[in-house]
Amino acid sequence: MGLMTTTQNDNRPRPRFALSMVATSALLVAGAAAAPALMTSANAAASLSTTSSHQRAAADGHRVVHRDARRDVLRFEFPSETSRPAPRDRATDIVRTVVDHRPHRLVVQSRVRELSRSGYRLMVAEILTPQGKPYELVVDFSTKPIDSRISLRRSGSGQDVTCPGATWSLNRSVNRVDASIPSSCLGDPGWVRVGLGVVTSPRFLERSWADDSRTRGQVGEHLRLGPRQPRA
Repeated sequence: MGLMTTTQNDNRPRPRFALSMVATSALLVAGAAAAPALMTSANAAASLSTTSSHQRAAADGHRVVHRDARRDVLRFEFPSETSRPAPRDRATDIVRTVVDHRPHRLVVQSRVRELSRSGYRLMVAEILTPQGKPYELVVDFSTKPIDSRISLRRSGSGQDVTCPGATWSLNRSVNRVDASIPSSCLGDPGWVRVGLGVVTSPRFLERSWADDSRTRGQVGEHLRLGPRQPRA
């Protein structure tokens, strides 16, 4: 799938995050070699490191709780790569996230309005460390996963990172997806910055839905990162 930089309807950046995630899903279903979950580029680290002054000022220790706007899911069509709001999508709509940088583990949680496992369901975290190394953590919580349930890779190269001890879970009572990885898988960073999103697609992969937890009705080239969080 060729990914362009502008939509056919306007001059806004294309939602490469969602498009690339679903393109990767299609490759995995077809049995092709694994591709990076998000778009890779030479300036990936620079793109991931950008943030607003508000976010920089919002750091609150090793644990950050963030509440996302409701009804801000976007729906993407293929192959036209156009998008439109999908306020009725409850299963992709993130309402709350938690990132906890514990002494020996990084724990992330995404809570949606109504949990579903039908079709392809992915929680994605982009993680930046002091070394400028961006990582992608992907949790496939679909009833029938595309590939592995939880995976970690370098977003710049797409190289898989072996991470023994990585875990994931669902909490249906509060519509939440959780993931936890040992800090050693990230090189034991002194701090991290994390962006969280949810991507959904039916089995036929003709369309997709996505929500970036730190934007309102926007999905850009990368997930928007939260504040710098020191290790507890």
